[in-house]
Amino acid sequence: MTIMQIKLVRTFAEEFSLNRLQTNLETDEVEFTTFTVASAEASKRFFIGFNLALRVEDKNQFSVKYLAEFECDTDVTPDMLEKHAFVQVNAPAIAYPFMRAFIATILLNAGYEPPMLPAVNFQMLYKQRQDE
Repeated sequence: MTIMQIKLVRTFAEEFSLNRLQTNLETDEVEFTTFTVASAEASKRFFIGFNLALRVEDKNQFSVKYLAEFECDTDVTPDMLEKHAFVQVNAPAIAYPFMRAFIATILLNAGYEPPMLPAVNFQMLYKQRQDE
């Protein structure tokens, strides 16, 4: 049995915003989704993406689309993106702390307290998707 070699190439925010709203946001809930996509430029690369939105103080909302690019030693297939445990569990777990640090830095530099983002159990999310 051969073990696929995968490495993190880079992380970056594709887009982000901090918007002042007209009314107070009532919820402290963090909206959070993940996604995977193959690289259009390289057959052995794929992206793990996060969409996140959260309340900052009472009348502000911060949103980000954050990506982590990974490279592996085999061509990326749709089946690999959907079902491979490393892609669905380990890669997001590697990338998530980079996004958390980005959000904390941006908000701190903007004059706000950095949020305490919750830990994410990517193994549980993977299992839930497998059961669906």
